[in-house]
Amino acid sequence: MKRLTREEFDTRFPSRKPVEELTGILNDPVRIERDTAIVGRVEGPLLIDAGAQVVVMGVAEGPITVGPGAVLRCEPGLVESSITLHGGAALLSATVGRVRGDAGSVIHDPCGPADSETG
Repeated sequence: MKRLTREEFDTRFPSRKPVEELTGILNDPVRIERDTAIVGRVEGPLLIDAGAQVVVMGVAEGPITVGPGAVLRCEPGLVESSITLHGGAALLSATVGRVRGDAGSVIHDPCGPADSETG
């Protein structure tokens, strides 16, 4: 998993305007296939399909899986569980339970240095 600075992340994955907004409390597993803002609370698993960009401004309690080419932006949302990246990217605003990713995954985590900062 490659670690980027905030500037590197924003350059590589520019923020896009969501086409959908999820509000309220969502208990069942949620699968997202297009650019979406989550303003409410997702209590179950969240799956972000390839190519979609999701902005969490609310709370995600269940595990999150980010597919190839998908982007998760936690601004200023809270993720209480784990994030698994399968060739996807995640921008974090705070510490989460656990982040795992394969070699094709990218992350910005303010709690740790980017690869370019550790030279």
